[in-house]
Amino acid sequence: MIVCNNCGNSFAAAATACPACGATVADGAHTSNAHTSNAQSENAHAANARGATLLEMRAITKTFPGVRALDGVSFDLRAGEIHALVGENGAGKSTLMKVLGGVYPHGTYGGEILIGGEPRRFAGVRDAEGAGVRIIFQELSLVKDLSVAEN
Repeated sequence: MIVCNNCGNSFAAAATACPACGATVADGAHTSNAHTSNAQSENAHAANARGATLLEMRAITKTFPGVRALDGVSFDLRAGEIHALVGENGAGKSTLMKVLGGVYPHGTYGGEILIGGEPRRFAGVRDAEGAGVRIIFQELSLVKDLSVAEN
């Protein structure tokens, strides 16, 4: 058994890289220690899960004529986290994702988007994609005659 010194993950000795964090044996990031306690391992994973902030949306507001769709919404995503955005119809889930994805360009909403700690102001979808943001919307526009891969 190998224990990753980077994140505390235990894995088979035959592996050359930690499946949890990608640290390699060549980096000197692993030790042979089958006796690492579960508490140590859990603490290391908890610390890794609270990793660097990858994405932050601060005080996002979006108003349409007569409707305030988003009112000071904040959201952050850190390395190792998985989030689900849930809510009733009309709660603003799609609107928030359209702000993030550049569908609503900077200047048409209030608040701030940070990626990797750097403020980003997307002029459109291509700008967001260039920063690594990809949104798959629930309202799919599929072409019946194309395959899954082509769509």
